Amino acid sequence: MSSNPIPNNKPFKKGQSGNPSGRPKKLPELDVLLTEILGSPDDEKSGAHAILKAMLDKAKRGDVKAADLLLNRAYGKVADKLNIQGNISVSDRPIVFK
Repeated sequence: MSSNPIPNNKPFKKGQSGNPSGRPKKLPELDVLLTEILGSPDDEKSGAHAILKAMLDKAKRGDVKAADLLLNRAYGKVADKLNIQGNISVSDRPIVFK
């Protein structure tokens, strides 16, 4: 059995940080970047307005994926319901779902 080189299993002295440089800097948050890009006016309309208009036009032409995306964003996704019926034997006693 080897002895622990650090007394009392404490890796740092009191008041000493384990990461003196701190957390590395990261890119600005995605929502901030999107707000800067999509929210800035381009001609008379914002980028977000132009994208939504294009999606609406595609949905009106029958693009199901565009319609699904717009409806899910506007009203939320429909909750998936799982209906299990039958018997499942895991051990000696069957588990019955109704």
